[in-house]
Amino acid sequence: MKQTSKKTDKWLTLRNFIGTQRLLVTAGCLLLALGIGAMILFAPAKDDKTVQKQQSPTLEQAKDELQQALPERSELHSTVTAEPEQVEDLAQAQTQAQTPQTETPAKPQGSAKQPTAALTRPADGEIITAFSGEQMVYNKTLHAWTTHNGIDIAAQTGAPVRAALAGEVADVYTDPTMGQVVLLTHSGDKTTLYAGINDVCVQAGDKINAGQQLGKAGTPPFEQALGSHLHFEYRTAAGYADPVPLFGK
Repeated sequence: MKQTSKKTDKWLTLRNFIGTQRLLVTAGCLLLALGIGAMILFAPAKDDKTVQKQQSPTLEQAKDELQQALPERSELHSTVTAEPEQVEDLAQAQTQAQTPQTETPAKPQGSAKQPTAALTRPADGEIITAFSGEQMVYNKTLHAWTTHNGIDIAAQTGAPVRAALAGEVADVYTDPTMGQVVLLTHSGDKTTLYAGINDVCVQAGDKINAGQQLGKAGTPPFEQALGSHLHFEYRTAAGYADPVPLFGK
């Protein structure tokens, strides 16, 4: 009986040991299964981070290229937050900035200057006979119809007669019809003629300035009916011309 009891105790001890080992194995398997499950569960997240880390340089380059293509943040913000009228004003301002501006000449201050006269009035009186060109006019002294190639300027006997342009005295002579005559030549194939002059104070070859006195007013013989005056003629390369439009006011 005593031996049987000892065998029974050994069996119980072995069975308890085996049961304990089985429990440990089961617990170990359970822990292993949990570990495997955890690895499977968290493995995708770790892979995503790895992919993101590998792709990050490419994304940064794309971000830099996008920032270079887009306008500055401040300009984009002002455009987005501005009212429609402000957006239109901004667009017009940018268009004007891109369009080359032309400088506008400044307006002169004060009153505008009158253009310089091309001819100086050779005598101070009013015009009593106008330039006729090819039109015939009646000459009361000659009692005939003739062309009038110059103008007649009223002037008292002895009033100064002046050069209408700077030039040179080409000739001084006495004509039975026109009286004493002074002929001046000027640049540009221009000539001026002064008829009916008394007390001529220049001679051929003299250099003359505009406004310089040539003599004194008298009465041309072929226009005695008009009284004392100056007969003045102006001629260009194209022929006789009316000098009145060239006088200063």
